[in-house]
Amino acid sequence: MITRTVSKNPRTTRGDLVNDLQRAGTKVTKATISNTLRRQGLKSCSARRVPLLKPVHVRARLKFARENLDDPEEDWENVIWSDETKIELFGKNSTCRVWRRKNAELHPKNTIPTVKHGGGNIMLWGCFSAKGPGRLIRVKERMNGAMYREILSKNLLPSARALKMKRGWVFQHDNDPKHTARAMKEWLRKKHFKVLEWPSQSPDLNPIENLWRELKIRVAQRQPQNITALEEICMEEWAKLPATAMMHRVAMMLLLPMLVWAGTERKARCRLTNITITVESDECGSCITINTMACAGLCQTQERAYRSPMAPYIQNTCNFMDWTYETIQLPGCAPGFDSSFTYPVALSLQGNGLRFLSILSPHPLQAITFKTF
Repeated sequence: MITRTVSKNPRTTRGDLVNDLQRAGTKVTKATISNTLRRQGLKSCSARRVPLLKPVHVRARLKFARENLDDPEEDWENVIWSDETKIELFGKNSTCRVWRRKNAELHPKNTIPTVKHGGGNIMLWGCFSAKGPGRLIRVKERMNGAMYREILSKNLLPSARALKMKRGWVFQHDNDPKHTARAMKEWLRKKHFKVLEWPSQSPDLNPIENLWRELKIRVAQRQPQNITALEEICMEEWAKLPATAMMHRVAMMLLLPMLVWAGTERKARCRLTNITITVESDECGSCITINTMACAGLCQTQERAYRSPMAPYIQNTCNFMDWTYETIQLPGCAPGFDSSFTYPVALSLQGNGLRFLSILSPHPLQAITFKTF
């Protein structure tokens, strides 16, 4: 009961569980609750803050996950990641934990000085790859499209050269309006920069966010007292970030598509749609439109997920990526000859957002290809 309750509602407190069990006639302590959950591999953690996602953002993230599922580590290592961040002189960025004795909380060694309104801040633009840190610069004015192009012009290519990026390296930035403006896209095209398609509202997917967090911790530990010192310390600590940490952040991108998929509610992965299946072979040809659920895992499975109105003709239901399609015995074909699509020349599946997919047919000499019209 304890594990089931917490799995259903992760925000359940130990006190809630104690009260629930007591109402059911079982008396336990909070320590027993903790030990039970720990044995099940569960521990109390701070909830990760993530951007508020609208349905369009969820679909974009799922599309990103699908399209990058099989990307090898070498592809991610050939990406230059970039972003901007703000670092405050005093304030919430300067958080740390200290070991102290009772009643010593106000000792200067155990405190962080604060002033009203944060005492000032600086805006930074930086980039990195799996090979190490790229350039980090301070943005002293309010950034607009022209300034952003100037920043890239002066810092992106020098960073790529210093990092010895391979030919065909890819540049990543988010979907800030300055980054996606027509003038910016045209500038990138003329410069022959290859840009990674990135889902909106997804800073949590960018590995540079972990580096910003590490940088802010390091800067806070040195306790700069003015803006000039803050900028100098930021540059020093950025250069000290180990390349191994950056390699690790990029290596995590191999797991990211699966984590995005698993972290999305099934309801968001499923929608009812009309799909047209067309079969062409030497013996028969038919076109049938059926209703099916466009929801499945990231791997091919064999399970009956949905029964269409054409129940007499269903042979099996197959899930591939996020689409559910049905192999069926088509009327008009020779009885028993093409019972499970082992001999079609082409099988086309039409649906919203479907990309080109290919799987091997059970027949050793044929392949089944799915494509949009």
